[in-house]
Amino acid sequence: MFDKTVAAGRPAIDKTEVDKVQKQGNEEHAVYEHANAKKRDIGHSRLSFPPDILNSIKSTNSSDYSWVGNNFVPPSGVPVFTPSQIKDYFQNRNVLFLGDSTNRRFYGTMKALIHADDLDDISLEALDKAAAAKFKATNDGRSTCGPRAIKSLMPLPEFGCDNVVGSTAEKYAINQFDDYKNSSIIEESVKETKGFFDTGLGYCFHNILWYLNVANKGGELLNAMKADYDLIIINNGIWEPLNKESCRRNATSGLGSLPALLDKIRNESSKDLQIVYRTTGFADHDGRGNDAWNLSLDFVNYAKQYFYKIKMGQGIDSLEGLKPNITLVDFGSVIFKRSFREKRIRGDHIAHYGVEARLLYAQQLMHELIKAELENW
Repeated sequence: MFDKTVAAGRPAIDKTEVDKVQKQGNEEHAVYEHANAKKRDIGHSRLSFPPDILNSIKSTNSSDYSWVGNNFVPPSGVPVFTPSQIKDYFQNRNVLFLGDSTNRRFYGTMKALIHADDLDDISLEALDKAAAAKFKATNDGRSTCGPRAIKSLMPLPEFGCDNVVGSTAEKYAINQFDDYKNSSIIEESVKETKGFFDTGLGYCFHNILWYLNVANKGGELLNAMKADYDLIIINNGIWEPLNKESCRRNATSGLGSLPALLDKIRNESSKDLQIVYRTTGFADHDGRGNDAWNLSLDFVNYAKQYFYKIKMGQGIDSLEGLKPNITLVDFGSVIFKRSFREKRIRGDHIAHYGVEARLLYAQQLMHELIKAELENW
């Protein structure tokens, strides 16, 4: 636990805030345990884990991780997912990572994990180099990642596309065909491809809200995302208090566009489109006072309460009985303990974390994605 005895110029972390996060986590864990009490001895036709591991995954969640030093510790019975398992999973999904610079760094880390020459020996240097890479925008309709509905619109800043090695998407990559637009056979085949591994910039909450808005190009961008992807992962929020002007905020308090964004992803998700929201991390203190991390904590707590209500069946009356296909990855509550003073896992910028934090998020993401499949299977 943090105390209030801090060095000069460092924020005093209120113990009551830490207790509040822990208490809410305990309450949610109790609810999940109750909900899953009668669903034991499960299996799954595609996920190659024994039933006891699947039970552990389903009965825990991403808030349940802890730390030993800077190494994360999964909940009891939950494995550490290997690069091979992560690669196998994403070979069967079409994913778009949307977010800010923390999203870009995570996307690079994930690419390094799944595209390594030796999946059993990935160096720290490779992970850091991939995270720091600036991805070239891919707006050329004949780029080597293959056809995408979204590319014809060219609307996403810093859009980049790739395919998971060994996936069907790689097989039908555009550079393997001539005049692909005139081939109905190829077009039909592409509809069944899996393994899209794409990214785009969504610096602030309002940016992603606009991408999902039917008023944006008459809904063309939203429809293109629904055509291309079965999974969208949203990673942003940390810049809201750090760059108020860009994020259209006039104060370092208030939830801004977050409530509207969560409502939007709830409404646009479907059986064919899962949308993941990651709770935000915390900026390293740089003399701006406690406002930045306090606001981030508000974002974390609001998102957790929002998803808790969805879990309990609240706030979905307008969906006519359909269950929202949305998933929370609670990175914020866990990284909170490694965000301040000498305990922070520091990155190359006050908004960024080091590799240990990104590997935690990769683990949490896999945990929640598999759990969601088990709950919907």
